Amino acid sequence: MPSNLKSLESIPKHDDSAASSKYWLDLLRWDGLLPLTIALSIRAVALLLPPRHILEVVVAFFLPLIAALIRAHVGANQIRKACGGALPRRRQFVLAVAIVFLFLCECGTAIVILADDEPEYAWTFPVVFYIAYLACVLVAFLPQQKRMYE
Repeated sequence: MPSNLKSLESIPKHDDSAASSKYWLDLLRWDGLLPLTIALSIRAVALLLPPRHILEVVVAFFLPLIAALIRAHVGANQIRKACGGALPRRRQFVLAVAIVFLFLCECGTAIVILADDEPEYAWTFPVVFYIAYLACVLVAFLPQQKRMYE
């Protein structure tokens, strides 16, 4: 059999629903729940403490930083898993941009939550950065496709 036909057999099939659903479940778990958890934690602190308590500011400042560090560590592992153990620079860069967007989203969320009289459209700031974050993460964590000719 010609070598071209052998390499065509190694092209991944697009109907691998188990791998695809695991990819989306991992994405939903980390990239859907992490920002929500941070926002709910900041809101819980704001509800439990008296207004203008110093702990509100501490939590609103440090929680997004901690989340960014956790996301960087877990993200690097996810890239390695998607790329067969490698950690390509382009994907690292896209992950770094995604983490900046995540940080801006969480800081914007904290500002809107802790502000007294912000209008409803103030939520567009964190939402836009969250959408940009998700777009970057989708690119960074896509499973690596095998090349047709190796």
